[in-house]
Amino acid sequence: MSTISETRNDGIPGSGSLLSVLAHDLNNVLGGVTGALSLIEFEKEDSPDLHNPAYDSYLDILEKSSLRASGIVQQLLVLTRQPTDRSEIIPLAESLERLAASLQAASGTGPAISMEAVPGEARIRGNSIRFEKLILRILLTGHPGRQPDGGEILLSVYPGNGPSGKPGWRLKILGIECGIGLVRELAAWYGPDLDFLSSSVREVDLGFPADVESI
Repeated sequence: MSTISETRNDGIPGSGSLLSVLAHDLNNVLGGVTGALSLIEFEKEDSPDLHNPAYDSYLDILEKSSLRASGIVQQLLVLTRQPTDRSEIIPLAESLERLAASLQAASGTGPAISMEAVPGEARIRGNSIRFEKLILRILLTGHPGRQPDGGEILLSVYPGNGPSGKPGWRLKILGIECGIGLVRELAAWYGPDLDFLSSSVREVDLGFPADVESI
């Protein structure tokens, strides 16, 4: 069986292994995200109103970047099932860390997004590393999220403080955080099968692809 380091993408100029290509793609995503966040901060100086229409295009960039990063990580899920040279995985991990750090820094500043890549059950043997799981969590505050085409969703509903600081319900869809308005909307959409407004914390797993077998 060929290792990832032996697999080439000859159609990409200067290409190396597939992991190197994915790391390069993640850096491109990082550039788009940081640019959009900078523009959002610039707009906020002139207009602190979070409903400013100028935000829409930047939020769209953030959402598309999130979906693109999710796609990259889904490819990574498959690739990292193979024996992988440690020198291959480090640049990719560093790209994920930079992306997460950039997005985390903007968390809580209005319409912003934070992302966390979570390697699970990483097994290191000699000079190779094998990820049994790699999960990408995306948090988008202040803006309703949408389900990626063809993807499954993870729903979590839990008590917390809303944008006004008052106690209320918080909702995460595939890690995207929304407020009580969308909770009610989804409750009406899904019907009584998902009792979002119960007095207890609910977590409803609808098949988010947390490992390769479930993709």
